[in-house]
Amino acid sequence: MHKEILAHTIPQGDNIPPQGEQASVQEVTLETKQDSTPETKTKKETKKETKKETSEIPTSFFYHSISSEGEYPLCITDTQGEIYSNLRITQHALPVFLEGPVKTLPFLTTKQKHALYQSIKKSDIYDSVLRMYKTSESLESEPISIGRARSFTAGWLERESVFMHMECKYLLQLLLEGMYQEFYEDVFTMLPCFFDYALYRRPIWENSSFIVSSINKNPQLHGQGFSGRLTGTSSEILSIWKHMFFGTQLFDYDRTSHTLCFMPRPTLHARFFDDTATATTRLFAHTLFQIYKPNSGHAYEQSVVSIEVDGNKVESSTVRGQCAYDVRNGRVSHIKVTLG
Repeated sequence: MHKEILAHTIPQGDNIPPQGEQASVQEVTLETKQDSTPETKTKKETKKETKKETSEIPTSFFYHSISSEGEYPLCITDTQGEIYSNLRITQHALPVFLEGPVKTLPFLTTKQKHALYQSIKKSDIYDSVLRMYKTSESLESEPISIGRARSFTAGWLERESVFMHMECKYLLQLLLEGMYQEFYEDVFTMLPCFFDYALYRRPIWENSSFIVSSINKNPQLHGQGFSGRLTGTSSEILSIWKHMFFGTQLFDYDRTSHTLCFMPRPTLHARFFDDTATATTRLFAHTLFQIYKPNSGHAYEQSVVSIEVDGNKVESSTVRGQCAYDVRNGRVSHIKVTLG
């Protein structure tokens, strides 16, 4: 007898059978004797594990199989009421998905973050032909029972394609973690506005659900976007745009002086500045927002030295009081931020 149970995201080392819990509400009920519980890890073992190199890409998803003649004295009842005993529960890790690193990055040290980024770039997740990130490594050797992703052709839809929403979530996380060099190493080959129309074969101002990766058997489809989207991917790109031009937190409130603060912190790459050393966008749809960078280098390497609001210049990185309220309430027509 052999059954497979799909599981949600679980810590990789947690393969101890659950005690008195339902492994699958509709299929089976597991009961474990107290004396069968493995011994808890010692402090020394736990400390040793925390020192393991975390540049290895974390596993996102697992499934569990139940087979007979196992080492655990478990009792299981299937949907027909048949009882089995002395079963084995085995945990199986699925190939690496891009989602795991996105959730892991905020909890790593700076050194670990950079190491993880390099590991992903060297893995099968990275499509070196298109220079984009796929949803996962190859699922070819996985059973069809893991779900719909396995049922698609490789490189198509949810199976090893460039799922734009997931890729943009990863790019945004790089930006939020202050990994600007890594972010800009990727962004010029991964955002539609920089695509070659002949390859993307749809308007470059339009996001797609997915892009056919180079692993697909049909080379004529490689790089082509399918199913226009105005939802998930667009929200991530808007967040990326906001962080690039305005920084993490555009406004803050000083509780000591009870004052609203306007504090833009651009993180743009030098490529976004024109011949006049200026990058331009719109704030709140109608306020002209210009970033002036008279020196060479990138905006994320420099600091704000002055802010000019409708001709009123403040030699500071922060505008306070009524002027900040006017900016927030859309009563300002032009803002110029100077870096140095």
